[in-house]
Amino acid sequence: MLAGQPEWQTILLGAIALTAERVYKVDKTAGMLIIPYMGWVLYALALNASIWKKNDWK
Repeated sequence: MLAGQPEWQTILLGAIALTAERVYKVDKTAGMLIIPYMGWVLYALALNASIWKKNDWK
């Protein structure tokens, strides 16, 4: 399952960060509202990476 791999989540986090930066330039409030979503994705990335490591999946 590709969606569970940490590499894909890292790409998603980068895309969200770029989106937040571009949206912030247009509307600061909207850009700031993306930050909690980035935090949630970062939390999910860390959780999935730790599960991936503990289960020794390759």
